[in-house]
Amino acid sequence: MNRNTKFLKRTISIMVMTTITLSLLAGCGTKKVEVVDGGKEEATPISIMSVFWEVGPIPNDNVIVKEFEKRTNTKLDITWVPGTNYNEKLSVTLASGDIPDMTLDLETYNAQWRSMTAQGAFWEVGKYYKDYKNLAALPENIWENTKLPDGKNYMMPRPRPLDGQSSGQISIRKDWLDNLGLKSPETMDDLYTVMKAFTNGDPDKNGKKDTVGFAGYVSDGNLGSLKEVVSIFNGASDAGFKLDKDGKIIHMWTDTSTRDALIWLKKAYSEGIIHKDIAVLKPEQEGELIMASKVGINFNPMQKTTVYDETIKKTVPNAETVPLVALAANNGKYVAKNQGSFGGFVIPKTVKEDKMKKIMEFYDFCVSNEGWELAKHGVEGVHFNKTGDKYTALPQAKTDLVATMANISQKYDKYQTASILGTTSEQLERNKKIIDEKAKISISSPITGLSSDTESKVGADYNKKYVETFMKVMLGAEPITTWDAYVAKLKTDADYLKWNKEISDAYNKKMSVAK
Repeated sequence: MNRNTKFLKRTISIMVMTTITLSLLAGCGTKKVEVVDGGKEEATPISIMSVFWEVGPIPNDNVIVKEFEKRTNTKLDITWVPGTNYNEKLSVTLASGDIPDMTLDLETYNAQWRSMTAQGAFWEVGKYYKDYKNLAALPENIWENTKLPDGKNYMMPRPRPLDGQSSGQISIRKDWLDNLGLKSPETMDDLYTVMKAFTNGDPDKNGKKDTVGFAGYVSDGNLGSLKEVVSIFNGASDAGFKLDKDGKIIHMWTDTSTRDALIWLKKAYSEGIIHKDIAVLKPEQEGELIMASKVGINFNPMQKTTVYDETIKKTVPNAETVPLVALAANNGKYVAKNQGSFGGFVIPKTVKEDKMKKIMEFYDFCVSNEGWELAKHGVEGVHFNKTGDKYTALPQAKTDLVATMANISQKYDKYQTASILGTTSEQLERNKKIIDEKAKISISSPITGLSSDTESKVGADYNKKYVETFMKVMLGAEPITTWDAYVAKLKTDADYLKWNKEISDAYNKKMSVAK
């Protein structure tokens, strides 16, 4: 037998043995791993649709995107959509059926998405998230709040704080309280007294009657700042639903406590301790009044106190705007707990299970400390320097549009709302303590994740009528009997009652599944 024949037989023998070995491995259930040159597992391609706001969009060859790919062994294809028309784009994308591997639902379950989910179009990520360290570490409240009435999670939440984020955070000028010898208010009656003193008592000590107790804004179909006053009185979230003493869902528009809030506001407005133009003020105009040191009380997110004081202190060096924990009315102290997310990412069932798990692995990195730092600040030494917990941005950060990826990658930070650029260490520690106190008493909305078909059809009209009637009575254009007549009609209104029943049924279903 010549050398070539021996070599050929030996080669065939090796090939046969290799084939048998691979077949046996496959038969034993060994996971198939695609590898590239060098033995490294092949990068997972992931298509993503997400939102951008002030900064963006960024190309897929952006250095931050490439660094995400490097650290997660992925190949990212990201479609960035402006926040101003994101929901419209989402609807078109869902309707097309050509859905990216990982798609942001900014509304936290819009109606179209719910319908498709009911038909089995998206993965139930709730079965898997506990297998991933950082996703599993998110507060359980956040996962609870992203469940549908069937008790299942189909969304990987974009985490946000549970406390301190709401616009219902009330803030007050402490230096004005000190000037007038007043204590910080604890009840709505106390707040009324302070508002009156801020309007009539010369809190800025300039000898002029040029200040007002409270300013805010309203919009079409939304009570804006005033809804926070209503919530304190009726103990319900912005949507107006709460649990009664028997654990049943009730809507508070027709409750006497909402009427109490209206009477409180009507009296305050008639006495001139609420800004006379509150019905037409825009949010930016409210801010201008506050920073011009003309208003002593406002309902705005906690970080705004830093923004306001930074400007006010230029003319009033000892100015200090202080956030309050909560105020009490006839239902005791009330402060809402936030949902803990701003939308989230969903994965369509067109994605195979193995890849779905890879996507969850990628997103697990996105909610980690490392992922957040990369998304928010970039690469150390290139985009930022760090001393302790303080980040200092470098010029390259602006060039590379650092922070755009933070619309995808965001860690959970209980104290995220405690600070903003310019917040001092003293303000930060103060705000952290306030958030801790809020967390002890804050109440979650019982209707998070629930929906009503009737509300989706007629809700906008009902909200508009509610706000119109409320404002007419508050501003003195109509008597309180107009409100009473409106409430009486609501109590027999077929669509309103149907809306309430659908929410109640959805809540009961969710609770029964939880048991």
